[in-house]
Order: sequence, then C-alpha cells, then structure tokens
Amino acid sequence: PTLRAIVVVDDEGGVLLPAPVRRLGWGAMTPGEAAPAIAGCTDADPAYILYTSGSTGTPKGVVISHRNALQFVDWAVDTFDIGPDDRMSNHAPFHFDLSVFDIYS
Repeated sequence: PTLRAIVVVDDEGGVLLPAPVRRLGWGAMTPGEAAPAIAGCTDADPAYILYTSGSTGTPKGVVISHRNALQFVDWAVDTFDIGPDDRMSNHAPFHFDLSVFDIYS
C-alpha cells in the first residue's frame, strides 16, 4: 500500500513530508474508520523490530511477530483483568516495546 496521509496529534509542522503525503489532524478521522486489510499478512509476519539496549556492545534488532505481540497483549489483559470500561495511561514512549501494553491492552 502507498502512504497517502499521516495523522498527527500535535502538528507543529516541523517534519517535511514527501509529496503526495498529506498531514491531517485528528478531526479528519472518521469514527469507526478501519484501515484496509493487508493481503497475505499472517500472524507469523513481523509486526515490529525491538532493538536491545546494546549493553553488551552493539544494539541488536529482534523481530517481533504479530503473534508474539498479540500473545503479550492477551497475557496482560488476562493478568490485570483489563476490560472495556478500563482506561490505560500511556507511560512508555512509542519507540519502547512496553508501549504495546499501553496501546493495545
């Protein structure tokens, strides 16, 4: 799929986007709008790459599959009894793997 737009929470306009990508605010989103399914994507495909701290020398990338991420979120929901009426506070930055807990559980 081709990137057509980027949605930002706080648009300070500091990042230049290549044409034809547009910058949109949250108000441009339609409630309930879903992203199109990616054809051929399986639970074994990579979801993201987690980079180690590099405490042994050089940071290393560890591929986390969709299945791995979902297993972690399912564990968190079951362990902490998280339900639809609960609200999660995002305490981890998006580039840190623990943000998966904050966002998806």
